[in-house]
Amino acid sequence: MQMQKLKGIITRREGKTLVVKADKGAIEYRFNACDLGDAETGERVDLLIAPADDPDEISTILSIKSKKKVKPLKMGNFNTLVGHMIKTRDRLNATLAEIADPDSLSDLREKIAWLDRGIDLFS
Repeated sequence: MQMQKLKGIITRREGKTLVVKADKGAIEYRFNACDLGDAETGERVDLLIAPADDPDEISTILSIKSKKKVKPLKMGNFNTLVGHMIKTRDRLNATLAEIADPDSLSDLREKIAWLDRGIDLFS
């Protein structure tokens, strides 16, 4: 029994047979559909196989390389972010009390309002 690694794409389904086209050499291999579980056409596969002598016969799958599990996103700790936002808001409030220019006041108030929303959101 000759073993061989096969990386390729499932190109089509022929009844109870799946046809996989190898990345290298463009050779097509046929496998029982039940051996590949719920594989779909167009899906990539990484297999260890025993190829059939005749290309039209069904080859044997010895092992299927499992796909890496997707790790869930971890929720970050926002304490540092909130702390910086509070410090920035306090500095802007102090600057607001010292400035007499009316054009700068509206800009500072807008920034303070955005920081307040952010602090409420992440607290």
